[in-house]
Amino acid sequence: MRILHTSDWHLGRNLDKTSLRHAQEQFIDRLVELVAGDQIDAVVVSGDIYDRSIPNAETVQLLEDALYRLVEHTQVVISSGNHDNARRLGFGGRLMERGGLHLRTSISDITRPVELLKGDERLLVYGIPFLEPLLTNAELWVGAQYPVDDEGNALPVTHDSVLRRATALAAADLAARGGGPSVVMAHAW
Repeated sequence: MRILHTSDWHLGRNLDKTSLRHAQEQFIDRLVELVAGDQIDAVVVSGDIYDRSIPNAETVQLLEDALYRLVEHTQVVISSGNHDNARRLGFGGRLMERGGLHLRTSISDITRPVELLKGDERLLVYGIPFLEPLLTNAELWVGAQYPVDDEGNALPVTHDSVLRRATALAAADLAARGGGPSVVMAHAW
C-alpha cells in the first residue's frame, strides 16, 4: 500500500501582506499530479490544513477544490491541527466518508480508524487531532484512572501526557480489533 503523508498546508496564509495563494494552488496541482501518477492509495494530512481557525471563503473553496480532485484518485485522511477549528473542519465528516474523505477532528475519532483495503491487504489509520492539554485531558480520561505519582498526586497535564493517552487509546482499539498493520498520524509537539 502506498501512503503519502503531508501536514501543515496552512491554506490562506500570507507572507507579510503578500498572498501565498498562487504557491498553494501550485502545491495542490503538484500533489494531485503525484497522487494520480504514482497510484497513491491514501493521502494522510496531519493537521493545520488552514492557517486560521476561521478561514475566508476563498480559502475554504481552495480546500474544497483540492479535496474534490484528490478523492477522484485516492482516499484522504485529515486530522485537525492547532491552526484549524476542529469542529468547523470536521463538519459533515461522516457524510464525506462515503466519498473517500475521512476527517478526524475529535477525541472520539481517536478510536475510529480509517480502514484502507487493497487486495487482501488491510491497514488501519488512526488520526489524532491536535490536543490542547487543558481542554482535552479530562475527556481523554473518562472512565479510566488518571495517573498519579507515588504520593497519590495527579501527574501534571502536558502535551506529552495527552498524546501518550491518545496513543494508548489507539493502541487499545487496535488490540481489540485483533492487531495488524496500522498507522497513527497526529498533529502534535
